[in-house]
Amino acid sequence: MNKHFSTLVASVGIAFASSVSAGDYTASAKLPVYVDPEPTGYIFAYGGFAFAHDTDSIFYGSGIGPVPPGSSVNNGYDSGYILGGGVGVYSNFMNGSRFELEMLHSSQGRDLFGISIPGEGQGAVPLPGELDTQAFFFNVVKEFPIGRVTGYAGGGFGFANRSWTLLVGDILGGQGTPFSGGLAGEDTTFAYQIKAGVDVPMGERLSLFTEYKLIGMTESEFSTIIVPINTDAHVTHNLVFGVKIDF
Repeated sequence: MNKHFSTLVASVGIAFASSVSAGDYTASAKLPVYVDPEPTGYIFAYGGFAFAHDTDSIFYGSGIGPVPPGSSVNNGYDSGYILGGGVGVYSNFMNGSRFELEMLHSSQGRDLFGISIPGEGQGAVPLPGELDTQAFFFNVVKEFPIGRVTGYAGGGFGFANRSWTLLVGDILGGQGTPFSGGLAGEDTTFAYQIKAGVDVPMGERLSLFTEYKLIGMTESEFSTIIVPINTDAHVTHNLVFGVKIDF
């Protein structure tokens, strides 16, 4: 019996070896392959240049010194800077979109204070000052490929806080007002933006971008330490350069 069992084992071994050598049997072992998942979100930061439109203001209430209620002011601005950043998520909405939360700060100098007094005419005084804006936006952005880069366009809405200072010095002193230092005020209003730009990939998760932003804020009422002032809607044009990191 042992002889027959040994013969059977030998026959099976010969048949297996023949099958392997003939290529009828293939033994393979596959190791798991790690696939980097597609990014679902990103963070971004930028800086750039801000250019503000002139605005018009109207004094109301009791006026200011020799300036009666109803007098209007034209505010001229220098170019300034803008800094911002935020976080976003990618979406299949509209076949490729992004949703963002964005915060920013911008600042422009004031270089001209033009005033019009009812019955008295107009004049302009070069008064230094500053306008600072902090804003928060919720944005929807549509992406579209342009060769190796990705273009995008979109917009958002939110709110903005504007604060301003005007260094009047002694110009108002001796003209019916005891104040001869400066004026200041602030207000929070509805804000919106329209933006468009281009992302340039620098790696799997890193890209640089350049972007144009039009930022608008609705009419505001500034309560200065002397007199309340109503200022019309404010618009800035902004050119920014930034970095975006996917995660």
